[in-house]
Amino acid sequence: MKLFPFTDAQQAVIDKVEKVAAGFASRAPEYDEKACMPEQDILDMHEAGMLLSSLDTKHGGLGYGVHQDDPLCMFLTIEHLAMVNPATAHCFQVHSNCMQMVSKFCTDEQVMRFTEPTRARGRLMPAAGSEPTSHIVTGGMSAMGQRVDGGFLVNATKHYVTNAPGSELMWVMVKDSETERDIMLIIPADEPGISTDESFWDPIGMRACVSPQMTFKDVFVPQENLMGSP
Repeated sequence: MKLFPFTDAQQAVIDKVEKVAAGFASRAPEYDEKACMPEQDILDMHEAGMLLSSLDTKHGGLGYGVHQDDPLCMFLTIEHLAMVNPATAHCFQVHSNCMQMVSKFCTDEQVMRFTEPTRARGRLMPAAGSEPTSHIVTGGMSAMGQRVDGGFLVNATKHYVTNAPGSELMWVMVKDSETERDIMLIIPADEPGISTDESFWDPIGMRACVSPQMTFKDVFVPQENLMGSP
């Protein structure tokens, strides 16, 4: 007798993840040795429709976000990916958390715009929140979004920006210069003023979830890329 039996839907998620991840193990050593993103793993998940797992069903997602229909499915997905390749699981969970925040805080128009690279091309979204400076000391983000005509001018140093290589849009948290509250912005990864140091990340066994340090210098972000209210 199972003490915690899964629903049919949850068991189906486990079965699907195990099937999709069957080829991950054989590729894991090479990805770790080269310290590169697990591109084929990501493509396999994209083709299986897994990269929109945490998006609300009304936007074409699977509804596994923590505020949605079946959050356990999200954790089961991460768990069973991690049994095969923890680095791939980490790439997936960071991306899924970004998708979850887009689903929760953005307008319908923003959701469709910000998830388009994932829908169309299987691109993961990086999360640029963590900073070298302690949040406890600074009382929030030390990175600043200076209010300017039409949007924000971002100056920041972020580390552990998982999924940065090959991304098109990035989730970035900064402090609003006007309100001094933390805000969330979506920034195109190819904007001028963004530089990346991938040598920052080199943990054995987890090199494939490439998580560089990134610097943003006078990067303009239009108002339309502000996620919800502070």
